[in-house]
Amino acid sequence: MVSSSGSHRNPSFTPLTSSKPNLAADYSGRSSTGLSPRSILVGSSRHSIQAEQALQELVKASVDEQLIYNVLMSFEKKLCGSDDYGFLLRELCNRNEYSMAIQCFEFAVSRERQKTEQGKLASLVISVLGWLGKIELEKKLFETMKLSGLKPNLVTYNALIDACGKSGADFKRASHIFDDTLGNGFQPDRISYYSLLAVCSAKGLWETAMNLFNEMSYRGIDPDIYTYNTLLDVACSGSHIDPAFQVMAEMATKK
Repeated sequence: MVSSSGSHRNPSFTPLTSSKPNLAADYSGRSSTGLSPRSILVGSSRHSIQAEQALQELVKASVDEQLIYNVLMSFEKKLCGSDDYGFLLRELCNRNEYSMAIQCFEFAVSRERQKTEQGKLASLVISVLGWLGKIELEKKLFETMKLSGLKPNLVTYNALIDACGKSGADFKRASHIFDDTLGNGFQPDRISYYSLLAVCSAKGLWETAMNLFNEMSYRGIDPDIYTYNTLLDVACSGSHIDPAFQVMAEMATKK
């Protein structure tokens, strides 16, 4: 990683440099919830034309870290804070340019003064790390984020719950993160719930999964095909054959 010596760098923020030059090569498989990076990395679509130009130049730079750094430096005064950097992070991730996205994040957070904006960027990169399967690094960044006084958002919490499914964590940890989500004033969405259902699937927790499914309805969140498929996985993983057929029958009525 090409380091930068920006005077605004937050000294308490842990660098995310990986020992591997290409993080994408270290990730195999897909999200336990069937999510794509685009569906995880939701956020503001506001960005400047300069951000689009920077993206084009970054893609041309490919895996050359020095060229990437030079591009970021050349656009530093043209990019408009977290909206532009958030756009770059999402688009690079959607192009499977994970290593470049992390380098872009490190550059951005080293130059951002406001903690609110740093928090937005940290939430985005936590999602990137979760998609990469970098679970321990993701958790470490989350703890560092809180210690630094940066506030997580719903994207952050959803990524952490999703990581529980990937890492085989017990449901207690996922439930704790979910409770933390509610305690901080965020209303869970469909992604929150089928990330929890994915954890249930890994552990065969059928009754817990059904309680979550019913809670979704209570909150007015309509299940989609991915939610039903994940619920079906839970039933099958626990050898609940009759409930599995019931889920399939209900799926048919929703088409």
